[in-house]
Amino acid sequence: MKIQHIEKYNKEGKNVFSDLSLDTNWLEIKRFNCNRKNELYSFRRKTEENYLLLNGLICINGDEYGAGTIISYEPYEKRNFFVLENAVCISIKDPKSCEDDELQDEELTLDDFISPYSLKMPGNKERFNDIEYSDISVVIQGAIDKEFTPMSIESIRRFLPGATIILSTWKGASVDGLDYDEVVFNSDPGAPYFQKTDDIRHYDNRNRLLVSTQGGIKRVSTKYTLKMRSDCILCGNGVVRNYGKYPKKTGKLNLFKNKLVVGEQCNIMKLYFKDSFRPYVFHISDWFCFGLTEDVVTYFDGTEIESDEQMTRWKYKNSLYIPPDDIMGRNFSPRYNSEQYYFLSALRKKFTIEYEDISDYSEKIEQLSRISILNNFEIMNIRDHQIINAKKQNKQAWNLEVSKEAEFFTNSKYEEIYKGI
Repeated sequence: MKIQHIEKYNKEGKNVFSDLSLDTNWLEIKRFNCNRKNELYSFRRKTEENYLLLNGLICINGDEYGAGTIISYEPYEKRNFFVLENAVCISIKDPKSCEDDELQDEELTLDDFISPYSLKMPGNKERFNDIEYSDISVVIQGAIDKEFTPMSIESIRRFLPGATIILSTWKGASVDGLDYDEVVFNSDPGAPYFQKTDDIRHYDNRNRLLVSTQGGIKRVSTKYTLKMRSDCILCGNGVVRNYGKYPKKTGKLNLFKNKLVVGEQCNIMKLYFKDSFRPYVFHISDWFCFGLTEDVVTYFDGTEIESDEQMTRWKYKNSLYIPPDDIMGRNFSPRYNSEQYYFLSALRKKFTIEYEDISDYSEKIEQLSRISILNNFEIMNIRDHQIINAKKQNKQAWNLEVSKEAEFFTNSKYEEIYKGI
């Protein structure tokens, strides 16, 4: 790969590629939306390809590049870059081998998968605790993914050597060849769904996450627990190393002995639609969490699975506008989103929370939500927790502050409030 920078170019880029003696009849515009599309792992077998970045910001091998950057790829060279700001590129490929027009993927190893991420998130190497990996159990919960679950287990063995791996999945699942220490086979509670397109269904898997998590944590005998989905992969030990980074609390709504580490993704504060937005409270990411086992147990144990009525046919307390582009709302009317349900269920074991459903928003409940999140979680960005969701890797979010789809309770927002304690 060769990277160079130019100062002057026209909007079609033809002057640049002509200077490089490339055939400008093979130009293509490519658009990459921040938090929606990265370019990872793809390569061409025979042709060279060149990119000119017209605007936006991307990250390659840990370094950031803006407008005027030219990137040249040789055949078989993987195009690994992350989109930090919405970007528009001009692509030109060698016309001598047009039969190789389709992008090709190869089977990925763990090193292949995490290499672009490792360069992007070296993380702060400071350690905020003296936890031994042998004192940690990792509960991998959910369905077995033939591609990603083995990689998930391998990443744990590499970055948390000595930790106990508990695989909590469904009866009838094939676990042959997987390097776990214990396995739990749970009864699948099922999931309601609606048809998004002719061949795609959208499932609400909240009960599946709950049952597989509860089944796994019952087997834990160590002091600490990392609970994560079966399609999550570690790129480092950040989730453990940074535990305890934000220890301070206020005196309100303290549910756990110590805070649990969670990521930014899915900490929704507002969800944007074309003509409106909807505020959310108590909405904390459920992809993974790490902390004292007793706190993880407090979070999930004793929470009952939800009825279909509460998940799909709830009668709201107040009038709730459903925008035309709210696909979920046009098919389901949930009392709470799954992330809200887990946290609210845990809080209500100890506190009275007067929040009937997602239509019951007020500034008072918003304040309670922020205090409860601040006092019970350490929200970390992906560079610090170093956990990626493999199924969503091509849409992995790096800068949720610029999202146009939602406002998130990010690490920077968390730190701003934390300073006031």
